[in-house]
Amino acid sequence: MKSSPRINIYDLNRVANSKREREYLIHDRILMICHQKIKEAAEYGYLFAVFQVPHFLYGSPVFCIDRCTAAIISSLRRDHFTVNYVYPYKLNISWKLHDDNKEKDKIERKSKSKSDDILKRNFFSIEK
Repeated sequence: MKSSPRINIYDLNRVANSKREREYLIHDRILMICHQKIKEAAEYGYLFAVFQVPHFLYGSPVFCIDRCTAAIISSLRRDHFTVNYVYPYKLNISWKLHDDNKEKDKIERKSKSKSDDILKRNFFSIEK
């Protein structure tokens, strides 16, 4: 009796993992571009920057801009930036320090909830 063809699930997972790793590398490249934009704005004395998440990078494979945007927002918030999402794929980034902690908490909660609501409504849920 002839055996039927088989498929190896480990190979399938290996392919999926390698695609995911490539996408993470693209996210990191775009985050580095965003960091550069922030540094340039800070050199001019600004306390904010506007960053347009690119839809593609030359020489890079296609990536999911929604996941990339969420990863950038998450990373910047982890670094204590105030980030507001503006449709489509535009980020208002602020690093202004507030003297009053209550005012800072209020502003951060308000901006985070607004941008999270917009992202959830339009695209996807992001990790908090």
